[in-house]
Amino acid sequence: MTVDVFIPFSKAGEFMDWYRREINFFPLWCVPYKRVREYEWIASDFIKKTNDELFLDLAIYGMKRKGDKNYYKIMEDELMDIGALKTLISNNYYTESDFWKVWNKENYDRVKKVTDPTTFFATSTRKCAGDPRTLAEDRPPPGQARNGYLRYNYLR
Repeated sequence: MTVDVFIPFSKAGEFMDWYRREINFFPLWCVPYKRVREYEWIASDFIKKTNDELFLDLAIYGMKRKGDKNYYKIMEDELMDIGALKTLISNNYYTESDFWKVWNKENYDRVKKVTDPTTFFATSTRKCAGDPRTLAEDRPPPGQARNGYLRYNYLR
């Protein structure tokens, strides 16, 4: 498991209590992060959920899978509940609706229209949301590209 999350500082204690109960993998990379401006790729309604200026950037690297639990999805659900976010460097299981609750669709659509007007490349939600096992039919055969499909899981 490789995952990077941003927790509002006011929710860090609550999150760590949950993390110890549900995941309990250490060490964690912990970096304080000060928000100096609004980040244009995060949905404004999502940002409005917190007044925190400080965030805790937590990174989990190297956790091995334990049983059949989908820790990426478990983490996403908890983060949505507390107004925190998981970056897109790892497996992502957001529904399209949840994806756009976190990320700024208006800005994305504006950039996509200019940089990829014919939708040669898959959309961000197609690359970054959903269970990768259900996306198998969209993957080209090894060594071939189909419709510019990019693998959404960059760091497998």
